[in-house]
Amino acid sequence: MVRRPPVRHPRCCRPCIRLLAVAGLALLAACRSVPADELRREVPVAVAVSPVPLNGQDQTLERTGALIYRGGVEIAAPNEPHFGGLSGLGVSSDGNSFAAISDMGYWVRGRLDYDNAGNLVGVGNVRMGPLLDPQGRVIAGKARGDAEALASDGRGGSLVAFEQQHRLWRYEALDGPASVVEAPPGLEQAPANGGAEAVARLVDGRTLILTESLAVDGGSRGWIGKPGDWSALTLVTVDGFAATDAASLPDGDVLVLERRFPPVGARVRRIDAAALAPGARLEGREIARLEGSDTVDNMEGLAVRRGERGETLIYLLSDDNYSPLQRTLLMMFELKSRP
Repeated sequence: MVRRPPVRHPRCCRPCIRLLAVAGLALLAACRSVPADELRREVPVAVAVSPVPLNGQDQTLERTGALIYRGGVEIAAPNEPHFGGLSGLGVSSDGNSFAAISDMGYWVRGRLDYDNAGNLVGVGNVRMGPLLDPQGRVIAGKARGDAEALASDGRGGSLVAFEQQHRLWRYEALDGPASVVEAPPGLEQAPANGGAEAVARLVDGRTLILTESLAVDGGSRGWIGKPGDWSALTLVTVDGFAATDAASLPDGDVLVLERRFPPVGARVRRIDAAALAPGARLEGREIARLEGSDTVDNMEGLAVRRGERGETLIYLLSDDNYSPLQRTLLMMFELKSRP
């Protein structure tokens, strides 16, 4: 286990409170404190950013499985009640900026800040606004705006997957109107809150879609392919984990982020590129897990990029469910090279 010198963290005196709070995640999700009014235009968001350790009880820890911790922050916006509920995540290739979508129908963009060692230390210049439908109308709100997954479409735009009213839309720009994308057949059968949570563009140009809880024998339903040519596959599920995001690695493998509650936890599985085929049963192997006294919440966003030294950097983002007892966390890791 790799360790580093301890760092001071002003919130580490509350690990028990945090564990109890996050343990009620499922209940809290049903008791959201969401503004009744919709945000109908782009606005700047003043954020308060606090560093978080990998482990609240042992702040010298800097690794979980194959992931080496490279810094993370808690993001709060006390003066903007619409901020929160962040799900899908995208990070620019140079790591200077991020984009996320909210399950209340908003997009969020901002700057990422690093220290001299390249570790994530801050977020700034944050702005947010409403997602729009194909007619340019605001869709904010849970019924139409439950955006859960964000991925590149390979053409400079973004694919966004929605729950409640299950669908795929493409955005040339997140602050512009959407266009309809043909969704996989059968997606409409997913539970209202168990639809397409994970969408990833593969290095060969195909798209992988995984549902959270459209149950099939031994796992949950997913699809691979492209609009008009989708093929079903299965993500094998175990230990109460469900997929919440996915992203491609430079070598063609795919990382799948999963969360569980109760007990609250998150893990990352790596699936070999060769396994990504129609009709496949995707199992892969676990490469990292966050649970117990680790810094963890309702982890729903995953992004991957290359660092300046050629290293693979992994970003994880949490959905705070608009609860004062949960947190919006953005954490960065370096993927340990294979031996």
